[in-house]
Amino acid sequence: MMSQFSKAGFNTFMTGGDAGNALVTARGDVHCMDMCFGVKLGAANAKEPDASFANPEFFQKKLDQKNSAPNKAAGPYKDYIHIYNLGDENGFSYSRPIVAPSELKAFQEFLKAEYAGDLALLNKEWKSSYASFEDITVPDMDKPIAMDGIPWKHLWMRFVEKLYADVHHRLAEDIRKNDPDPKKFIGAEGSMMGDPEMTLPGLTMWGPYPNRLDNALMRSFGSPDLLRGNWWGGYLAQRSSGGQPLWEQVLGGGANASFYFQSDGGEGMIGPDMSFTDFFEKEQWPVMLEVNAGVGPLLAHLPTMKTGLGIFFTRSSDQAQSVDVRFGSGGSTRDALLTWAEAAGIPAFFYSSKQIGEGKLAADGVKILFLPQALCVDDATAKNLADWVEKGGTVVADIRPGLRNQRGALRESGVLDKLFGVTQDMTGEPKTLTAKIPLASEGSLEVANVIVDAKLKAVDAKPQVTTSEGVPMVLTRDVGKGKVILLNFSLGKALANQIDDPALDAFMKGLLAGAGVDTTLEVPTGYIVTRFQGDGVQFLSCRINTGAPEGKAVRLGRKMQVYDVRLGKDLGVVDEIIPSAGAGKNTLYTLSEQAIPAFDLKLSGKPARGKALGIALTPQAAKGGPAVKRFYRLSVFGPDGVEQMPLRDFQWAKGPVNFQLPLALNFPGGAHRVEVTDILTGQKQSLTIDLSNK
Repeated sequence: MMSQFSKAGFNTFMTGGDAGNALVTARGDVHCMDMCFGVKLGAANAKEPDASFANPEFFQKKLDQKNSAPNKAAGPYKDYIHIYNLGDENGFSYSRPIVAPSELKAFQEFLKAEYAGDLALLNKEWKSSYASFEDITVPDMDKPIAMDGIPWKHLWMRFVEKLYADVHHRLAEDIRKNDPDPKKFIGAEGSMMGDPEMTLPGLTMWGPYPNRLDNALMRSFGSPDLLRGNWWGGYLAQRSSGGQPLWEQVLGGGANASFYFQSDGGEGMIGPDMSFTDFFEKEQWPVMLEVNAGVGPLLAHLPTMKTGLGIFFTRSSDQAQSVDVRFGSGGSTRDALLTWAEAAGIPAFFYSSKQIGEGKLAADGVKILFLPQALCVDDATAKNLADWVEKGGTVVADIRPGLRNQRGALRESGVLDKLFGVTQDMTGEPKTLTAKIPLASEGSLEVANVIVDAKLKAVDAKPQVTTSEGVPMVLTRDVGKGKVILLNFSLGKALANQIDDPALDAFMKGLLAGAGVDTTLEVPTGYIVTRFQGDGVQFLSCRINTGAPEGKAVRLGRKMQVYDVRLGKDLGVVDEIIPSAGAGKNTLYTLSEQAIPAFDLKLSGKPARGKALGIALTPQAAKGGPAVKRFYRLSVFGPDGVEQMPLRDFQWAKGPVNFQLPLALNFPGGAHRVEVTDILTGQKQSLTIDLSNK
């Protein structure tokens, strides 16, 4: 089976059992090498009390036990390895029934670095009285933590995530010492991510299990070349879904690779007679073939479109709100925003304090930045946000932003209060209220039974909505060329409770449109649209969820030249698409400002065995605009009409393309058809080469 994926172009296709060490194909047959044990933090026990990756001796012992030091594992096979797998289902726990001495010492050193040796500052923030950093212990994560313990808990969690990331980086560095080829991928699969800004840098592959949040984090914080994959395939519980999980990965923009699980403790993809099992051959294999024939390699090279929507990512806020749950659980607004953005067909990207400080908001063209439950904000980020708003950006925050610093310590006053033109009481007063919010278009949105801070007061901000109890619910303030909006209610709860409410959708789109984000795309309920950015063109994928009615139209907001990629069909200049009228529940379209012209094909030279035959492709001149970058597939069909898969090739180009077709000395005789397809439009041209007498 694997030879079928040779030169398929889809970044990676891995199959594996529990360990994940298996044959991989990535534009050719190559292998994946498991280089280490599964990384599981929190391993100290009564028999081995210092079993921690903070203990260098334990770390080396584990490496030696697994014989996975790169110079031993790779050896003479380095040239055949494409991916170094750092483990399967790697993970960590914050809980420590037994605290390893080396880990306790490392935690204390971590705290000393975080506070730059200022123990007095730590005691002030923690409401503690430690005589030295060496007196600090590890919090018992299995017991409730008091409010004053939030910085202690958060910094311990951050330390664990840093240790987890450091283990992967150490392994990757050791591998690169012995195999410095930068084209080879190194990372883990099926694994927890921890803090993406700590884990992903320095790694070139990561593969969580399918998860909306993790896929968005990889897209936002991984390098542009990060190999991103999710497992799917032969799990017994998922076989009834056929190849749908693969379509969801490919069309969803989160993954650019596919990790296929071949067995689940029972019948796998290969039967006892070494033939494919029915479920695989009938339902999954055809999807794999089609994905790798065009859609996969096309989307694997394209970024998800940036539309101007950003979401502030603050792990400290999530962890602080795992203790202070009075105004909502940590991450609820963030996750609800992602769900809404996906349903609206408006891709969202995360931005951290570091990225904001580096000017990434302006570089990425962000027009509106949501601060979801941004309880913890550092001083530098507050200033950077104020500067960005002054220059024209829009910031929208929901309940109680900036009351704690980046370490989770409670401030004396909110660091964002001046920006939003409000005062917030540190103690707060959570109440559950209902209010009506006028919509920019018409009508109003009723947010029912949402949590508000009854002690919030407006200073320079303009209360747009105030409840009968006198609590401001929506406050706005113009700042320079930009604007800030404070929603004094849990937006996450509103989105979770009213995700299908047209008024809530109109409210959210009104916020975006007011900041200059294009919200004219209309997506029917139950349809999931993702947009990708090409060079001179856009791509729009659509998946119809189970139970959603077919025959509904995705409205583009304006007329564009549209091509159905899966069907290879020109749909003409239209302003709406009915996905179910095309390739069913999983569709992909090319959107262009003008028609994409045809191309001409001719041989360069004469076909002869033992030589490479040139095939010259020349696109015709574009009418009314510049040429777009196109994606061509070359296929060779033998006299029997069967494609000769090893000769398949792909090329990206704006202008002419020269394919090189190697004709081996034992190349079969007869008439062969050479076909080149423009994946974007479905246009095809064919030539015949005859080797009957050559």
